[in-house]
Amino acid sequence: MSFDKEHDIGAYEIDEHEYPKELEKTGFHDVNVDFFTVVDYAPDNAFVPDDIAIEQINGHRIGVLASTQKALNIAPDALTKHEKSTLFDLINKRSDMRVKQYNDGEKLWDFTTSTILAVSGKK
Repeated sequence: MSFDKEHDIGAYEIDEHEYPKELEKTGFHDVNVDFFTVVDYAPDNAFVPDDIAIEQINGHRIGVLASTQKALNIAPDALTKHEKSTLFDLINKRSDMRVKQYNDGEKLWDFTTSTILAVSGKK
């Protein structure tokens, strides 16, 4: 049995092409589909003040740590206690290094984006 099926990952997900169809089925008309891409992490951008850049880097750290913990909660036996500790140490060291690089003026131009699907219509 695959891990995804065993844990119902994606069991209730619908394809993004189905959203407009579902709106039409429920009586919506003039249905539109829009995508918005947002840069949600870019500490090296010229308009980002230093304090906000450091907050972005540390916010990114927290996101990576939280995602890692979530994965480990799903599969608690995937790593030994020592491996888990090492993984979290490495994530923190990487983030600490990124803060140092930023403070030293080294631009990495690392960034992340999020894409949002917005489906709208009239009823």
